[in-house]
Amino acid sequence: MRATLKKAVKRATGAAGLVLLAALPLFGCKERTQRPLPSATVERTWVPLSATPLRGPATAKVTLALFCDFQSPYCARASEQLAEVQRAYKDTVRLQYRHNPLPLYPLSQLAAEASAAAGEQGQFWRYHDLLFSRQATAPERATLEGYAQELGLDLVRFRDALDSERARMTVDADSILAGKLGVRGAPVVFVNGRPLRGLTELAKLEALIEEERAGAEALLDSGVAPQELYQRIAQAPATSGTAESPPEPVIAPPAVPRSRRLDPKTVYKLPVGEDAPSKGPKDAKVTIVLWSDFECGYRCSDIEPTLQALLAAHPQDVRLVWKFRPVPDHADSLLASEATLAAAQENKFWQLHDRLFAEPGLDRAKLEQHAGQLGLDMARFRQALDERTYTEQVLADLDLSDKLSIANLPQLFINGKPQPRDEVSAEALEARVKEELDRAKQLLKQGVPAKGVYAALIANGLEEIPEPGLAELPPLPKGTYTVDIGGSPTRGPKDAPITLVTFSDFQCPYCARLEKTLARLGEEYGDRLRVVWKDAPNLDFHKEAMLAHEAGRAAGEQGRFWEMHHQIFRRPYLLGRPTLEKYARELGLDMERFRAALDSGKHQEAIREEFAYGVSLAGQSGTPTLFLNGRLIPGAYPYGVLRQIIEEELARAAESQRGTPAAPRAP
Repeated sequence: MRATLKKAVKRATGAAGLVLLAALPLFGCKERTQRPLPSATVERTWVPLSATPLRGPATAKVTLALFCDFQSPYCARASEQLAEVQRAYKDTVRLQYRHNPLPLYPLSQLAAEASAAAGEQGQFWRYHDLLFSRQATAPERATLEGYAQELGLDLVRFRDALDSERARMTVDADSILAGKLGVRGAPVVFVNGRPLRGLTELAKLEALIEEERAGAEALLDSGVAPQELYQRIAQAPATSGTAESPPEPVIAPPAVPRSRRLDPKTVYKLPVGEDAPSKGPKDAKVTIVLWSDFECGYRCSDIEPTLQALLAAHPQDVRLVWKFRPVPDHADSLLASEATLAAAQENKFWQLHDRLFAEPGLDRAKLEQHAGQLGLDMARFRQALDERTYTEQVLADLDLSDKLSIANLPQLFINGKPQPRDEVSAEALEARVKEELDRAKQLLKQGVPAKGVYAALIANGLEEIPEPGLAELPPLPKGTYTVDIGGSPTRGPKDAPITLVTFSDFQCPYCARLEKTLARLGEEYGDRLRVVWKDAPNLDFHKEAMLAHEAGRAAGEQGRFWEMHHQIFRRPYLLGRPTLEKYARELGLDMERFRAALDSGKHQEAIREEFAYGVSLAGQSGTPTLFLNGRLIPGAYPYGVLRQIIEEELARAAESQRGTPAAPRAP
C-alpha cells in the first residue's frame, strides 16, 4: 500500500521539510490534489452498529458489515477473505458480524444462536472462528456445548442463553434486519454501506476498500471526527434524495396489475376445441367455459352443484366446457388432470371428475383405484399415465389461462365474458344465462346457424391480455450481485454486453416456460446475449430432477450439454432413466460412458453445491432465478419485461463506451 502525501508530511522534519513542501508548486504541482469525498451517487445502505459483534477500532476509516451463515461454505471463504483484509489493513478497517442463517442449512440457526450465547460472555469472535474452522463438523447441540467448554465459557450461562431463547432473539433480530435491507443470501458485505452481494474476489473487495478509505480521509481532512465517519459515509445522500429530504418509499404494485385483470364487460376469444371435455349440446346458445382444478379445494368443488343445476334447467340451451388449470408445480394435480383425459377415451371423464372432487387424494395409486372402480381398461389407462400421453393437452389449457391472466379458481366465462368470482350464486348465473340467451336469439334471427352462435359471439373477442411492463410489477431486488460463472455451460460470446445467468431446474414447469422466453431473446439479440446455465434442482419437490441434471452434465462431458438440455425441456415431465438414455442415443453419445456417469452418481455433489451457491446469492427464492448483468430477477418474468431490462443494460453499456456517466440502475 502506497504511503499517502499526508504520511509523507508527517515524516518530513524541521524547516527543511517545510521548505520542500513550499517548493512543490514550482516544480509543476500547482496545488495539492484533493482527495475525492465519498461518492453520493453509489448505492449505500445504512446498517446500524449497536449491540453487534465488532472487530476493529471505532475510529476505523472503513466499516465492513457482514451478513453470514456459519454452515455456508461461501461464508467460510468470505470469513477467510475478511480475516486477510484485517491483517493487511489493521486499524483502517473494522468488521461487524450479522446473522443471516439460511433454511438450506438446518443447523445454521442453532450455530448462530450458540455464537450469540458466546457473545454474551464476550467471546463471540473466538467462537465465530471455531465454528468456521470446524465447519465440516455438524453443529449439533452437544458439539456446540463442547466448543463452549473448550473456550472456557460458563456452561450454565451458555445453556441458559440458548434455552431461554435470548440467543434466538439476537439472531432473529439480525434476520429481520436482513429482510428490511433486502439481504437475501449470504455472504453479503456492506463496505461503508456499499453492498457486495455474493462471494467476491479479494482484489475487488480491496479495490473498494481503497476507494472508501480515500473518501474517509477526505472527510477527516474536512474536519469530520473519526468516530463519526461511518455514520457520515453510510448515510450519505443518494441520487434519489438528500439527507434533509429522504427518498419516498417504494410501494409495490398489486401482485396482478390492473391491466392484467379480466374485465367482465369484455368478450374474450376462447377456443373450445374438439378434445375439451364438455356437457350439453354443441349447438347450445350459451357456452360456459370453466377453468378449474381438482386440487383447489372447496372453492372449485362448491360451484359444481350450481353448474349441474344450471345444466338441468337448460338442457338444450347451455353447454359446459372444462378447461384445466392445475398448479404447475404440483405433480399430483397435473397427473390427475391427465388421468381424466385418459378416462375420457372411454367416455368416463365426468365420472372420474366427480370422484376426484368427492374423495381426497390424487396420488397414482388413488387414480388407479378410481379407474378400476369405473371399469376402465387398466392397461390402456396405465400406459397413458406412464407415457404422459395427455400432458400436452393439459399444458395447452394452462398456457391459455396464462395469456388471460387467470390466477384464481374457479373462473367462468359465459359466452366469452368472464363472470366475477363473487357473482357465482345460482341466481347470478341464471340471470347471466338469460342475458346470453337473448343475445344468441338475436343472432339466430339474423341467420347465424345454431352451431355457429358461440363462434359468432366471440369472433371479435380479445385473444390475450398484454403482458405487464416492468413498472406494473413489484420492484425487482435492488443492486447488483457478483456471480461466478466458473466452468458452467454457456452459449453466446464471452464479450457479449448482456450476460444472463440462470439457476434452473429441469423438472420445474416455470423453468420450462423461461426457456421459451430465452429462445425468443436469443433470436432477437444474437451475439449480444450470453446465457449461462447453473444447476438448481429443488429435490424436495422434484424427485426426478437430480437424474436429469446428472444426464445434462454427463452429456456435457461429451460436448453435448445444450443438445441434452433442449431435449429434456421439450418434455420436462418425462425424466425417467429410459427417456434420458433415449435422448443420449439420439445425440450419438458414447452410451457406455454416459451410463457410467449416471450409475456412479459422480456429478451429484457438484450439482448440490451449485444449488447451494444459488441460495448463497439469492436465498431460497425458488426457480428459475436469473442474474442479468448481475441484476437479480427472481422468477420466469415475461419476455417483454426481460427485453426491457436488456435494453436498459445496453443503453448503459453504450453510455459507458461514449464516456458518458451511466445513469444509475433503478432501485
